[in-house]
This record gives sequence, C-alpha cells and structure tokens, in this order.
Amino acid sequence: QLDADLQAPEQRALMEAIAKSRTDYIDVRKAALAQLSAGDPAGQTAVDQKLVPAAAAYLASIDAMVSHLDEVGAKDSKALNDAA
Repeated sequence: QLDADLQAPEQRALMEAIAKSRTDYIDVRKAALAQLSAGDPAGQTAVDQKLVPAAAAYLASIDAMVSHLDEVGAKDSKALNDAA
C-alpha cells in the first residue's frame, strides 16, 4: 500500500521536495567542505549562512513527509476502527 500511496500527487510532490532539498544540501555541503579544506575563511561563512539553512530545509522536507504519512495512517486507522 505504501508504494501505491507514494503514487498519489501529494506524496509524489513531497518526495520531489525531499529530493530537491537533499540535492541542494549536498551541493552546498560539497562547496563548503572544499572551501574549508582549502583553508578558505569563507568556508566557515558558507557553513553558517548556507549549509546550516540547507540542512534545516532538508530535514523540514522529511518532516513534512512524516507528518503527511502520520495523517494518512491516522485516517486509515480510523476507517478500520469505524468499519469494525
């Protein structure tokens, strides 16, 4: 059922948001780590101003999917209880 649910437009959109925010986070992390490895002082600024917000956005996108799946699970549970 989970595979079928992930085909729903809302869940597909949430998965796309997770994928985009993950890609953004990885790109920012890669750039910041390259700067830090090179001894570039801008690396710490990139961590603070870009990497931390990118990580927060990535985690927020995951949290949005978890919340959605919790809602779906609660509705399914209620439907089962109502049918019993």
